[in-house]
Amino acid sequence: MSAVVVRTALNEDSPRIAELRESLRRTIQEFRGGALLWDERHNRPDMNNSTVYVAELNGYVVGFMVLCLRDSEIEIFEVHVDAGSRGIGAGDAMMNAAIAVAQDQRVLALRAEALPGDRDTKNLFERAGLISQRLMMRKQI
Repeated sequence: MSAVVVRTALNEDSPRIAELRESLRRTIQEFRGGALLWDERHNRPDMNNSTVYVAELNGYVVGFMVLCLRDSEIEIFEVHVDAGSRGIGAGDAMMNAAIAVAQDQRVLALRAEALPGDRDTKNLFERAGLISQRLMMRKQI
């Protein structure tokens, strides 16, 4: 097995990224607040200064990540690895790429969100050195 490669997405990656994005949407909606987060982000996407990356294994795209430059931070807007390809290091490889991009851009911080109960995403971010800074609470009225 060869190593996971992270690269900037190409136009021909669009169909696979669309499949992975739909998988991400379904996954997010399993968690408390997921549907609201998806709607907030995708009905009014602020995608200025964003770049899409893919994680590839043996030439097959197994994951994707969207990074958005926002003021002095880079936000991990989306990150997802195909369920059948987890545990091979694709998520960690994308996080390493995100950190490298943040360092190259000389931003002050790398920011990401994980939903309550989404331990896989939380653990991915923590393995990369991101630290939880707040828990947002909300009641729909």
